[in-house]
Amino acid sequence: MEKAVKTFERVNTSKGGRGIPKDQRPGCFFFVAGSVQCSAISDTCVAMKEWVDHPHAETALSSILPCVDEQTTNQTLTQIKVVINSIVTVVNTFVYAFANTNPSPGQNFYYNQSRPPMPPLCSPFDSNMEDRDYICEVTKSDVCTTVGRVTPEIYKQLVAAVNESYALEHYTPPLLSFRDCNFVRDTFESITSDYCPPWSVI
Repeated sequence: MEKAVKTFERVNTSKGGRGIPKDQRPGCFFFVAGSVQCSAISDTCVAMKEWVDHPHAETALSSILPCVDEQTTNQTLTQIKVVINSIVTVVNTFVYAFANTNPSPGQNFYYNQSRPPMPPLCSPFDSNMEDRDYICEVTKSDVCTTVGRVTPEIYKQLVAAVNESYALEHYTPPLLSFRDCNFVRDTFESITSDYCPPWSVI
């Protein structure tokens, strides 16, 4: 900092000005830095307050915020619900049409299924909280050698489908916060009311 002050003093003196007295240097430096800092804070607070009050107007922040219009959000949410429903339909179709059937050897989708029928999108436990053992052990050709309704590979694919459906349903609510930038507005309102100086919020 001392070097910077000396540089400023040298430039100021070379232009016909006076050197800054040493006892004034810290105050002057603090004043300059403080003014710049306060100006930046003020500008930021004003920009946030302006956007909170007029989110759809052309403001300093409107072009950089990740907002999504309501129509786009609704279309996205609708499509997510369609995908979830489709995944459930695919899983349950397989359960009813193949896992719970008892084809004869040589018929399509025969892999020696057995045990009671598998419920759709089931819990892995029965009423006694015991494993239902829907998964059978298989040969190299994926034919069950023990009792069960699905092979390990088939069960793995069904679980993956269910997990994808859950993920879509779980992360759909956060997408709602992008509608009209509600999450940004709430954050900016908190900042401007709790942290911005009163004189900068206009």
